Order: sequence, then structure tokens, then C-alpha cells
Amino acid sequence: MKQIILLNLILIPLLGLGQNNKTAEAYYDSAFKILNSNTYGALSKGLSSKALDLSNKAIQLDSNVSKYFRVKATSYYHLKNYEQALYNHERAILLDSTNCLAWMGAGVVFENTNRLELAERYYRKSLECDSNLIVSFPVFWAS
Repeated sequence: MKQIILLNLILIPLLGLGQNNKTAEAYYDSAFKILNSNTYGALSKGLSSKALDLSNKAIQLDSNVSKYFRVKATSYYHLKNYEQALYNHERAILLDSTNCLAWMGAGVVFENTNRLELAERYYRKSLECDSNLIVSFPVFWAS
């Protein structure tokens, strides 16, 4: 009887981990879709706040996933909270230094806050990860 109870105490939490990961991914996917729904303009405060809420929920379930912090950073960027955007891009980079979009996002924040030398450094680092990003941001590289 003690073995069955002990086995249940070990297995039940492990089975729940997979569900948390799926739920976290669902929150991330929803936030990502919101942020990509308006590529050429600023998102409304309401949509940006919704994406931020969803990314926070994903992070509550799994705080070791770089892309969750990148989406949180992008949400803060659209809310014009540039310091929080930068902080969360840096968290994303610390979790995964190959997260090219986090490097790019931090570069965008630096550029928008007129820290151009840092912006260039982060843009270049993003290209070290993925040279295809130059296609996404051709204006910066043409200058």
C-alpha cells in the first residue's frame, strides 16, 4: 500500500507537467498571433495588454522558455514600456542566446530609444544567428 501511495505521489505531478507545457504553449501561441495580427502598425493598448497577459500566463507555467519572454518583451514594446521590453528581451537571450528574434527585438528597442550603437550591436548579433533576418529588415541594412 505504501508503494502505491508513493508511486502516485511521484507519477501524478509528472503527468501534470506535460499538460502545463501544452497550456503554456497555447498561451504563447495566442499571444504570438495577437502580436502578428498587425505587422505594419502599432497594436492597440487593449490587444497589447491581452498579449502581455497571455505571455505572463505562459511564463507562470514555464519560466525557462526563451520565446515566452520574447513575446512578453514585444508586448511591452507595443505598450511603449521600453525598459520592460528590453529587460524581457535580455531574459529571453539569457535563456537562449540563439534566439535571434530576441536579439533583433532588443535592437529595435535600443533604436527606438536612440541608443544606436547598442542597436547596431544587437542587430548584428541577430544576423549571426540568422542571416535571413536581413530580408525582414532591409531598410536598416541599406544605410
